[in-house]
Amino acid sequence: MRVTAVRSGYDLAMSTAHLLDDLLALPEHERAELAQALVQSLGAPGDVAADTESWERKWAAEAERRLRQVQDGSVQVVDAEVVFAELRTRLNSK
Repeated sequence: MRVTAVRSGYDLAMSTAHLLDDLLALPEHERAELAQALVQSLGAPGDVAADTESWERKWAAEAERRLRQVQDGSVQVVDAEVVFAELRTRLNSK
């Protein structure tokens, strides 16, 4: 995929990989502004802070739900090392 950008009256054609490299070199605050603009361009609501708070509330509710499931015994917890070992076994067998 190629992206055409117009900067100072010149058309610049660059690959998305090159564009990404350039963008990642920007200072953090500029990357944050760019990220917000890109998210908004996808039709997302404009208030990123409010969206973040909403997601934080949803994740907190999910964490509480999962904790209740562990506490009431409706789910079985599995040690992460066991899960990772099983995944490594599955991936290595393919």
